[in-house]
Amino acid sequence: MIYFELNNLNKENIYRKTLSMIEYLCDKYSFTEQRGVIEMTNQCFIEQLQAQQDDFSVDITAHLENNTLVFNYLSEKPLFQFVEETSTDLAADNIWGVLVENLDLSADYKSLTIDFYVKPHQNVTRPVVNTILQKKDSYQI
Repeated sequence: MIYFELNNLNKENIYRKTLSMIEYLCDKYSFTEQRGVIEMTNQCFIEQLQAQQDDFSVDITAHLENNTLVFNYLSEKPLFQFVEETSTDLAADNIWGVLVENLDLSADYKSLTIDFYVKPHQNVTRPVVNTILQKKDSYQI
């Protein structure tokens, strides 16, 4: 299992740090088909969070389980109430709610979990070594 954690994210650094984590995950595990969906969802969700809250602190964990990439947003305050008010119809302000596979909001609005279906392919690199197995001189009798 792959596990990442970002702590004490605020209005100034949440977008940059989560985008960096998403880029690393997508590059490392070749989520080429899903990268745009994951990045767009993250961007739209953070924009809505920033519009709703002036000052906040959020922890984000991300882990990969088989074919599911799970993001969990955690806060000590009930920051995620706006998620419940987000409609499931496609609109510019809720596109992230349509792009996720599964969305789970805690009853106290302090935790939000979103899932993405992904096809991980870890890049395997093998060193290539050129060695001389036989020289021309060894053919002489």
